Formats: sequence, structure tokens, C-alpha cells
Amino acid sequence: MGTYHGGPHGTCTYGGPLLAEAHSAWWASINIERARHCAQEAEAAREAEVQRRMQESGFSELLAGGDLHEGQSMTYPDGHSKFAFQDDGTLVVYRNGAAIWATNTSSALPKPAKFVVQDDGNLVLCAADGQFAGWASNTDTKGDSQTRLVLQNGGVLVLRHSSGRALWTSAAGPSFGWRLASLLP
Repeated sequence: MGTYHGGPHGTCTYGGPLLAEAHSAWWASINIERARHCAQEAEAAREAEVQRRMQESGFSELLAGGDLHEGQSMTYPDGHSKFAFQDDGTLVVYRNGAAIWATNTSSALPKPAKFVVQDDGNLVLCAADGQFAGWASNTDTKGDSQTRLVLQNGGVLVLRHSSGRALWTSAAGPSFGWRLASLLP
């Protein structure tokens, strides 16, 4: 005969190996549920931190794990530069109202529904079901969980590693996106 303290009903007394075995299985299920609950709380806290840091930055940066959906945008604090996810599935950087960089993904299939800054450092347009949807920065494995995409003064997007090192920039031209300026005479 033994006693267990701290169950859902206070102190339990059990007798014999069968009850002890049943009690062990019950306790294991409680620990699994606790672990699941802790993981959910940690994910919720991480999402809240991402949202808090986005708000503090004036929405001029997206942290790893952050995303934009159609119709959402980030604006540089001076109000002259804007990074927008248009309803047609195209990502566009505007400077003083003029488009200066775009992904040219309005006809991509599947249709882009979400832009994600992945924890591995990759910037990706995804369809509603999570599939690749026409554009990525191809910087996977170069970033970390603190990587962030920053809209800088002048309308330049820069993907920065936690060390501050630039991993990608919209100023790089056609190899990483469609640069409107490259079409000008």
C-alpha cells in the first residue's frame, strides 16, 4: 500500500501493484498534457513577442516567424517608404508613392496569400495551403530565429542576421526580385 500526494483530488491511497501501475499511466498522461500545454504557451508567448516587437519598430521590420497577408504593409517611420503585399499577390516597395521594387508575382500559381520571414532566414511567398508561390530570397540556412527583414530609409529592404550582417537586399536587383528601375532607359 502506498500514498500519492498532489493528484487532482489531493492525496490518494492505493494498494497493490495494479493500482500503482494504473496510477503511473495516469501520471504519465498528466505529464504529457502538461508538456503539450507548455509548448502551446511558449508558442503563444513567441507570437506575442513578435507582434510586440513589430509594433515597437513602427512596423518597419518583420521578425523571423512574422508574416504579411494580402493588403498588409510596413511603412518606414518617415512615411516616405512602404513595403506592401498587394491583393494581386505581388510584393512591392514604394518610395514617395512610386514603385521601386516588386516580385512580379501577380500571375503566380498557386496564388500568393502570405509572405513569411522563416526562422531559417528565407523570405518566401506562400499559397493559402503553405505551398511555395512564386518567389523566395533563397537565403535559407543563412539566418537564425532572430533574423529580421527591415524596411530602411529610401525604400530598401534588408534581411539582417542577428549579428547585424545583411543576408539579402532588394537593392541587389533582378537576381532577388524584379527591379522596376532596371526597365528604365
